[in-house]
Formats: sequence, structure tokens, C-alpha cells
Amino acid sequence: MILAYQGHVRALDVFNQSMDELVAKAGEGQDDALFQALVIDPAALACPAVQTRIAKAALLKDESFFDKLTKALKKSKPRRPSEKYDPIRHLVGILDEIHALDNLTQTQVCEIFIDHLNLYPHDSEDAHAGLKKLIQEIRKQKR
Repeated sequence: MILAYQGHVRALDVFNQSMDELVAKAGEGQDDALFQALVIDPAALACPAVQTRIAKAALLKDESFFDKLTKALKKSKPRRPSEKYDPIRHLVGILDEIHALDNLTQTQVCEIFIDHLNLYPHDSEDAHAGLKKLIQEIRKQKR
């Protein structure tokens, strides 16, 4: 149980998605999610959705797919996002889940993250633009 939990936490840390989400997306045909799941835990090979995709690639002799599969299994891990923004990533995830972020203006978001919670540095050249870009990247990765 602990190992499974660690895999879920690592997937959230590295890809902002749980292993369940990655495997579900792999089942929907998203190869990137499949490779991300395998980077975190090669045991994902046992999932029927992953096995089906590998079988399809074998039938189609999809060499590009197998090259990427090999890299994922060799654990060519992507660079982990900066840890200093983990609290922002977690809060954005929560606010997205309850659809609260969509109801806030950019000014309100900046007040919350920068002024009230001190999660983003005040001293950057344009803190509002930097925070907006960071949140867009986090949300893009989630989708």
C-alpha cells in the first residue's frame, strides 16, 4: 500500500496528475500519459489499457511508439518542477477541482497567492504576469 501511495504522490509531484488519471488518459489513447505513467511506475504495464495500446503498436509496427516506450521504461525522468512552487501547484489543483479558480479575476488570484498567502515572490519584475503564467502552465499540465 505504501509503495502504491508513493507512486501516486510522485505522479502528482512530477506530472500534476495521479497515476489513476494517467492510466485513464492512456486508456483514452493519450500516449504521453501512458509514457508518464510508466516513468513513475513500470508496473503500469499490467494495466489492460496499456497492454491494448502496446498490442496495437505491435500490429502496426509503430517504431516511434516503441522508441518512446523504451525511454519511459529506462526511466528517462523529466526534470521535476521547482519545489518552491509546490504549494501553488497543490492549491491550484484544489481550486480547479472545486471550480473556484474560474470564478476569480486575475487581480483576486494575485491578492490570494501573492499578498495574503505569500506563495509567490513580491519582488519579481512583474509578479502578476509571472504568477499568471505559472498557473496557466500548471493547469495546462493537468489537462
